Amino acid sequence: MLDIRRVDAYYYTILALIVTAVSGLFLLGVNSSFVLQLILIPLVTGTVDLILKKIKSGKIKFPKDAVITGLILAMVLSPSPVYLQIIVGLVAIAQKYVIKLNNRKLFNPAAFGLLFAWIAFGSAPAWWAVATPAVLLFLFSDYLIGRLPLSLTFYIASVGLVSISNYFTTGVFSPNILSYPLLFFATVMVVEPKTSAVTKRGMVIEGVLLAVGIFIIQQFIPIDVFIPMLLLMNLFVHFRMVK
Repeated sequence: MLDIRRVDAYYYTILALIVTAVSGLFLLGVNSSFVLQLILIPLVTGTVDLILKKIKSGKIKFPKDAVITGLILAMVLSPSPVYLQIIVGLVAIAQKYVIKLNNRKLFNPAAFGLLFAWIAFGSAPAWWAVATPAVLLFLFSDYLIGRLPLSLTFYIASVGLVSISNYFTTGVFSPNILSYPLLFFATVMVVEPKTSAVTKRGMVIEGVLLAVGIFIIQQFIPIDVFIPMLLLMNLFVHFRMVK
């Protein structure tokens, strides 16, 4: 009998990302630029991480976390020229070896890469491959890494805040309970193990703070602030404001 506790969370997440990306492709219509992005960026992130890890430790092992970073970038980044894909993948991985305090990385690599693409090239997150029911697969990966309280707290708080706001605006309470892009952000990006809270209390606090912060800012700045706010929350976690 399969013991689910022995399932490798990284390999499961890679599989879930591939399934989600493929289902997203079929929902949108298979496009060669999307397919290239899904292949090239993980190849770049995996190769860069392999090289840097070899230089740093002298060891070579399959770069599971870097492949996950590459797949996330490919699925969220707007369809982009090849040179941009290569640069963004390189920057996302290189920063985790360069931008460190107390020998700990500060930022979620995928979020950092996406913000870099937005600032440096004007390529805003498109979330093109994540509007599919396949994102429900990541609830299990969150369970495997012990971050389910974080993803669920953030998701429920976000849906609740928007629903309450809409009620006061329209007089109708009609919550959008199932938002696939929001669920992807909650279950894949918010829960990155090395940049998120580790205690259950910390996860609840982080989830609520992130949801409230995004909600408040979007009342005044109607743009996608999910990525910048996640990186800000990474700093809160690093400096032990949230544990």
